[in-house]
Amino acid sequence: MVLVKDGRTLGVEYKTMDAPRMTPSIRIALEDLKLERIAVVYPGSQRYHLTNNVEVVPLTAAVKGMEGLFPEIK
Repeated sequence: MVLVKDGRTLGVEYKTMDAPRMTPSIRIALEDLKLERIAVVYPGSQRYHLTNNVEVVPLTAAVKGMEGLFPEIK
C-alpha cells in the first residue's frame, strides 16, 4: 500500500511471518516508487528496523493508523 501524507510518500507491506526480513520486493518498492519509508506490518510484538528507512511494525501498532505506523510523522 502506498500512502501520501504532507507530500511524503510512504509504503506499507503486510507479512504473515514471525520475523520479516528485507526482501527484493521491498528494495524495488523503495526505489521504483521513490518511497521515503516502508512499514512492514506483521503479527509479532516487537518493533525493529531492517534498514534506516524500513521498519517492522506489530499489527497492534498498525491499528492505530498513521501514528502507529509512522510515529515521527504527525
